[in-house]
Amino acid sequence: MKIVNITHILVDGEFEHLDPSAILLGVSLNIVSNDEHVPEIERYIRTIKECMRSVYNLLPFKKFPNLLLVKLYMHKCFG
Repeated sequence: MKIVNITHILVDGEFEHLDPSAILLGVSLNIVSNDEHVPEIERYIRTIKECMRSVYNLLPFKKFPNLLLVKLYMHKCFG
């Protein structure tokens, strides 16, 4: 198991209600404005989508069960 140290949390306006005092010491919370995007997150989303498309097109099935797509997504995100 890999241990990850979180030092920054980058979020958009949907997380404005998040209480910064509830976050652990040493972790900074950065909430961007309404019309701004977090480039690191946008890039991560594009990468996941690209990986999903590549695996989806490599598999020899005409139709995929929803559970297979969910498990594939979980593997690409967390695996």
